[in-house]
Amino acid sequence: MTEIIEMLYASRAAFAPVGGGGIEPEVSRILSQSRRNNPRHNVGGVLCFRDGHFFQCLEGEAQEVESVFRKIAADPRHKDVKVLSKRTVPRRRFQSWSMKYAAVDSAISNLLQKHGQQRFNPYAFDNNLLGALVTQLHTATDPGATPDVQSLPTQWRNQQSAAPILAVGAFSMAAAAMAVSLFALYRTLG
Repeated sequence: MTEIIEMLYASRAAFAPVGGGGIEPEVSRILSQSRRNNPRHNVGGVLCFRDGHFFQCLEGEAQEVESVFRKIAADPRHKDVKVLSKRTVPRRRFQSWSMKYAAVDSAISNLLQKHGQQRFNPYAFDNNLLGALVTQLHTATDPGATPDVQSLPTQWRNQQSAAPILAVGAFSMAAAAMAVSLFALYRTLG
């Protein structure tokens, strides 16, 4: 049986946050890259960014997670990369996500305060807070995405992938039938 691990790490942004609400532009680029690359390695998880700090949970086969993490650690968009926890888990919690994004909302802020934290600083989180945070992030809503079709189980992925193709085909056939009907009406009236 393949060993599945969960790796939690923290880092600091090497860029100046723009602010102004919404997802930071650089974080958005990181998410886009992760969502494109992680399915190739069957790795997923969740990313959280606040107060200049990144917190990420990576899940998947141990060798793949380690490989992806080495690439992440070398990324110049962050610094002071520190593994906070790495453990074997029975299953992935973020199975449907190549990389979910969770904003620090009121529920997470309340969780931090409950554990005596005033700011989002993952370097200061103890194991109890880390576990509670990952659980909270699992249920959090990603403000700009839906689960990845590529991360869904094969039988769902095939159905999901076929749906847009069938919809386009049905629309095309309906449009063609309408065009033929309009042409026939035009010829009858003309």
